[in-house]
Amino acid sequence: MTAEPLSRVLEATGYLKNGEPAAPSVSIGDMDQFQRHPSFDPEASWRTPPSTRNNGSCSRATTVYFKYVDEPVGPTVALWQRELWNRGFTPLLWVVSDQRVDLYSGFSRPRREDTASDHLLETFRTSDTDLAELSILAGRMSMETGKFWQQMPSLNRQTSVDRQLLQELRELEKLLVETNLRLPEVHKLIIRSIFVKYLFDRKTLAPTTLMDICGKAELCDVFDDRIAAKCLFDWLQDTFNGDMFPSSSASFPDSAQLRQVGRFFRGENLMTRQQSLFPYQFDVIPVEFISAIYEQFVHSAIHETPSDLKGSDTHYSPLSVVSLILDEVMDELSGNETVLDLTCGSGVFLVESLRRLVHLKVRNQTLNRKLILDTLYNQVYGIDRCETAIRISAFSLYLTALELDPTSQTDGCPKFRPLIGTTLLECNAFNVHNDPKGQPLLDSNGSLKQFDVVIGNPPWSYLGPDQADHLASLRVANIDQRRVPRGISFDFLRRAMQFSHDHTRYGVVVSAMPLFAVSETARRAVRDSLKNLLPVMLVNLSELSSWLFPNANMPAMIVLGHHNRSVGDDMTLVQARWSLRNRSSRMIEIAPSDVSTLSFYAWEKKPVLLKAGFFGQERDLSLILDLCERFGSLREALSLVNARFRAGFIVGSQNLKDAQFLTGLPYVKRTTLSSGFSFSDRLHGCDVTHAREPRHRGTFLGPVLLVRQFLMNGPRPRVAIHEGDVAFDSAYYGVSFSGTDSVEIYELVAGILRSQLTSWYLLMTGSIFGLAARQIKQEDFTTLPVPDLEAASRTEAGRRIRRFVNDYRFKDPSGRQWHDLDSAVFDLYQFDAAQRIALQDGYTRSRWQWKEGRSNSIEPADIDTLRRYSDTFLAAMNAWSSFSDRRQLHAEIYQFPDHTPIQVIRFFIDHRTDQQAPRVTIQQSSLDAILEAIANRTGEWVAPEFVGLRELRVHSRNEVNIVKSRARRNWLGVQALSDADAVVQDFVGNGWLNR
Repeated sequence: MTAEPLSRVLEATGYLKNGEPAAPSVSIGDMDQFQRHPSFDPEASWRTPPSTRNNGSCSRATTVYFKYVDEPVGPTVALWQRELWNRGFTPLLWVVSDQRVDLYSGFSRPRREDTASDHLLETFRTSDTDLAELSILAGRMSMETGKFWQQMPSLNRQTSVDRQLLQELRELEKLLVETNLRLPEVHKLIIRSIFVKYLFDRKTLAPTTLMDICGKAELCDVFDDRIAAKCLFDWLQDTFNGDMFPSSSASFPDSAQLRQVGRFFRGENLMTRQQSLFPYQFDVIPVEFISAIYEQFVHSAIHETPSDLKGSDTHYSPLSVVSLILDEVMDELSGNETVLDLTCGSGVFLVESLRRLVHLKVRNQTLNRKLILDTLYNQVYGIDRCETAIRISAFSLYLTALELDPTSQTDGCPKFRPLIGTTLLECNAFNVHNDPKGQPLLDSNGSLKQFDVVIGNPPWSYLGPDQADHLASLRVANIDQRRVPRGISFDFLRRAMQFSHDHTRYGVVVSAMPLFAVSETARRAVRDSLKNLLPVMLVNLSELSSWLFPNANMPAMIVLGHHNRSVGDDMTLVQARWSLRNRSSRMIEIAPSDVSTLSFYAWEKKPVLLKAGFFGQERDLSLILDLCERFGSLREALSLVNARFRAGFIVGSQNLKDAQFLTGLPYVKRTTLSSGFSFSDRLHGCDVTHAREPRHRGTFLGPVLLVRQFLMNGPRPRVAIHEGDVAFDSAYYGVSFSGTDSVEIYELVAGILRSQLTSWYLLMTGSIFGLAARQIKQEDFTTLPVPDLEAASRTEAGRRIRRFVNDYRFKDPSGRQWHDLDSAVFDLYQFDAAQRIALQDGYTRSRWQWKEGRSNSIEPADIDTLRRYSDTFLAAMNAWSSFSDRRQLHAEIYQFPDHTPIQVIRFFIDHRTDQQAPRVTIQQSSLDAILEAIANRTGEWVAPEFVGLRELRVHSRNEVNIVKSRARRNWLGVQALSDADAVVQDFVGNGWLNR
């Protein structure tokens, strides 16, 4: 039963309603039997809702805990804070007493055992006024919309347990290397030491047992005695059947090296030798964080042996990615399925799979050791070429089994069967037939075993010195030779299909770049891979690259599908968007507007639609199709005047060719900046005599239209015209118009390329822009649909475009002046009002690819933005139906206080209002009052339904209420068009529009 003061606080801050959880994200008590709370028993909790669907899984999530006490006691609260910090996913702890509410950070590192004040963020009294302020800061709506993270930017994972542990292990690693211990041996020592620390802290290895094994009751003391340490590690080898790193007298660390590990476990600062609190509780730290340790070890090895490993694209799989994948592929399973990871690495996918399989089984069975071990031994398989990875996977799986085991603290550690060589295999996934270590993956007749679930994060691109071996392995595995340049993750996807039956599910992380490649060969290879998985879901993680895979040089894509299910050709496209919340909490969030569908057939026919499906709305896709139907490509238009895009020459020191023909030409290089549509600075003569790929002399014949390869300071391409011959390097693409006398054509093309149309088109279809860099490929420009250039240059709109280009030959337009160009281009293409809105907002969305624009996208929408949204929505609705005088649609924009995280606009039919009344009105109100009014009119209580970044449309007979997060990106005109389309779909069937 919840204490009355806590209930009152939770009611006032939106977590409870009438004593019950106000939303599925709120729990009374901690309901997860798989979570350990050694010293902490919370009364309530809030968890980040799942990114996709809620299948009742026990995945890790950002969690806020609520605890009631009569009077907070510093040392006790400090113990709670320390435990939650070690959990790694708890940004906030609420300690509620009769008189106050204290908010503590769960991300700040514990410093002393006897105080919690170092971590106190805010204190509120339990008065109505203070509770209202608390609700604004950290109430449920603030947490679920991400508003909290905007108000508390200092609260982030920079000091979280996984980062701190990695930092200190890096220091330990460095000191051990300085003792002349080889790096592989350093890693073995650290992993074995952490393993026994886990066992000791979780009381699986009791002090009495430790005394029996090696004559020591305290683990730190073991590392002061080389003989005792040797006895302990030998016990590890015996208990875990050799799956731990083997030790021998010849290679066993010396006493000085072991003492360094002991100093680490005592909490001693390894650099200053000063004693401090050892903050880590391995009975609480998630086993999955071992994967982060493994990643650090891999990169250390890369640094030490660059010839073998440099450039490796082994990337630690963040738990948020793992959870998102498993939420999908393990939805509605029984728990009896088998799971395979072809590149298991440190085993994070296998660990979470084991946890979920057990969770699924205990819905109908009692949790016990036999159930856990049967699942471990028979259902979870992993392959990796790296011995270290396989041993860490075994380590992580054993610990997970012990963590799940309700009897491990009373009955001790069981003697495990070996995993390595049975379910964890050190071999090449493509060569299991010819490798004795791969035999467990073959059935009795020598065929590959079939699995129910195949998951993982295979290498994305790197082959290195093993390229020939890899291609040979593909042939051995009867897989078509790799056709996706630097895209070997799709080779693993094709290999995974050979371990499948007709109902196998897939969840694999791949490089996103091959899906948007300009090469038709690469596109065909990717489509061939995905065709067998239809209907397939693709989750684009490119906006989250900076924190998901910071060491990768390309963005990631998740592929989710079923093998040979063939129940349709739909592809579900999911765009995971950047926000302050996911940047700080490291969680992935997805809203309904981030999800779209595209038929596989449409993608085959028009490859440019795929990216637009992620980055755009339905209106964007329709506009692309309309443009492709009405116009030919820029490549085709240029060919009619004997012109084409060509790249500039490459300056380098290798593979040089003669480039004497460039000497003396005016030289445009990477550092040359244009002003307006020309180069205002006097161009120096080219002094390059040799270059890589100097191109043909005809490339540089004037007049030349130059386009910069990278977008600079905004999404309008930098375009310049040079009347004479000109040399240019690879920072530019050039089009020589020497074959035509028509100056009107290249002036027209220059204007079109600098318009909002081109910015929108590059965002929607470009192969790199918005995904990995602000780079534009030649092919991205050449596919742009354009009208007949000769005819267009003579139209009124064409003349306006050319006049603009000439007016701004030597100065850049600013502000409103760009409107003249964009308006002329829109007129040239004969766009209607809705299409112009999509293009204008496309330009705005293109600006969000820069840091300043990205921050602007999540700022609260102002009244002007909301009014434009309302006007657009009303106009779109009128386009669908003719309204009589009494069926005039009106809009009410509710203006809330600045701190309100949600925006509401009501669209309604007012039978009493005459036609001359204002269509859009603004009303000052409070969010609670408006939500209650919506509930009274429609019978729908909005607050429990508004979870995370969900958007809601709440209907009644005479009104539609649009409810969204206040972020500006949710209230653009193009969103209004999409929302209007959705409303029509909601209501056209029941005749609402005709009433």
